[in-house]
Amino acid sequence: MTTIAKHILVDFKLDRQDLLTQPHPALEYLREAVVAGGATVLQEHEHQFNPGGYTGFLLLAQSHATIHTWPEDDMLSIDVFACGDIDKGVILRILRERFTPVAERVEFHRRGFPTGPDGS
Repeated sequence: MTTIAKHILVDFKLDRQDLLTQPHPALEYLREAVVAGGATVLQEHEHQFNPGGYTGFLLLAQSHATIHTWPEDDMLSIDVFACGDIDKGVILRILRERFTPVAERVEFHRRGFPTGPDGS
């Protein structure tokens, strides 16, 4: 398979409503993690929902990173999608340290198409 990009999918269950209802400091945690993992942040945007929850977006030179929260379910989801060389272990370690989840689900995906002798 020709790997074009890496995709990290993280679901955290949290017992801290402050991290689920307000984008800060959670978006700073995401920024810290992706930068430590080798990404370059170009732009940042956030949207606060009413009565709670938010979405945050980091445009990366390598692609993007997002955070979405569901306070009513004590859950947040993070996606990091990046082409080029990023250190997924460093990113995940920092996310775990900062968010201290009580439960988690993490998936790593390589993005691209299989390549073989016939081009498939």
